Parts: sequence; C-alpha cells; structure tokens
Amino acid sequence: MKVEQFVMAYGVEQDRLRAFLPEGFVSLRPVLRINGEIRTDETETYYLELNTPVEARGKQGWLNVAHWDSEHTDLTCKREGKAVTFQTPFLQITYTGTGAVGGPGGKR
Repeated sequence: MKVEQFVMAYGVEQDRLRAFLPEGFVSLRPVLRINGEIRTDETETYYLELNTPVEARGKQGWLNVAHWDSEHTDLTCKREGKAVTFQTPFLQITYTGTGAVGGPGGKR
C-alpha cells in the first residue's frame, strides 16, 4: 500500500476548542492538526482527520476530534497541479504544496 500524507496546523481560538472537548480533557495549545491521506492499494481511498493536543488523566497526547474516510463517509479528493483538495459535506481543505516536502531521507 502507498500512502501520501498531507499535514497542516491551524490556529484556533482556545474557547472554541474547549467547547467540544470531552469532560476531563484540557486543551494544551489552541491548534488543530489536519491530516489528509491518499491511500493507494488496488483502489484509491481518502482519509481526513482533525486532532488537537490535550491532557487528560495525567497524560498528554493528541485527541482525534473528527475524521472522515471515503469508504464510509462522503469524502472526495481532487488534484490540480501540486494542489490537493479534500472535500467533506461541510469542510473543504486544500494543500498547496508549500512548506517542507519529503520525509526521512527525502528532499526538503
């Protein structure tokens, strides 16, 4: 399986994060990390998730606050040059190819 991953951080207002965190969770930073994936095996599928850093029960980590996948929800993906757009029924996010590219041993 081949996985292309697209990641961005998006600043949000702290009080808006607190509004949807489960009871007992504390926001550590006012940020959403948005991960998009194009997964290619025999077919191409898409995955999109929103995470935020939290603390709960003495542990810190990332809380997945929403996710979509093209196998079970209405998530589509479209490429236009370097731009990759993920579309849900109420959210559209476009990765434009700016920033660091690659990974361990890859181009930066």
